[in-house]
Amino acid sequence: MYINGRFIAVASQSVILTDVSAIGIDQILNENSSMIVYPNPTSEFFSINYDNLTNLNITINVFDLNGVLVKSELFKENQQKVNIENLSNGTYIVEIKSIEFSVKNKLSIKR
Repeated sequence: MYINGRFIAVASQSVILTDVSAIGIDQILNENSSMIVYPNPTSEFFSINYDNLTNLNITINVFDLNGVLVKSELFKENQQKVNIENLSNGTYIVEIKSIEFSVKNKLSIKR
């Protein structure tokens, strides 16, 4: 499936793979094994745990299901809390992205 010109494939119920030209699917899955998004579902915030051992510049992006970017911020710590109080109930895609990889997970907001 293509959303906003990017190839999207669902690997499992919570993992979404995208086209990142510099790496293969195996690397994306390996990066995903150390990323945790919680609580899920959530209402006001979510946290991301990711071991950024190589000190990459990482961005956290939140997309709605139409592929529209609704929130973006820099990942500053190995555990980061993200405020989503201004987002409506629904399902979103959380992406952590660097120049070397992109990992996405589904996030549900319920109030």
